[in-house]
Amino acid sequence: MLGNFKKLVQLNNGVHIFNGHEYTKQNLEWASKVEPDNQDLQEYYELSKVKACTLPSTIAQEKRVNVFLRVLNPSPTLSKFGSEAEELLKELRQMKNENRTTVSPPSSAL
Repeated sequence: MLGNFKKLVQLNNGVHIFNGHEYTKQNLEWASKVEPDNQDLQEYYELSKVKACTLPSTIAQEKRVNVFLRVLNPSPTLSKFGSEAEELLKELRQMKNENRTTVSPPSSAL
């Protein structure tokens, strides 16, 4: 997945993205809790509440609001979930799968 993200960020910022499914709203709701200090993300989340459809998006928009894509250039808030892009992506994906917005304690701490 990380390899694909590296390819995506190389595309022109104006390239439109047409997802096969409208899952942006659910992702934005979760991501807004994971990265509450991302103003672009918060604004887009609020906008998604009143828009019938958030598609298409652009590479530029995804670079600002997609926490998974942002592992390549993480904010300090995202960095607390992992120090390297691959580690960060893995933790965020697990968090999303489990609908968590915080890091789980290490298994040795349980």
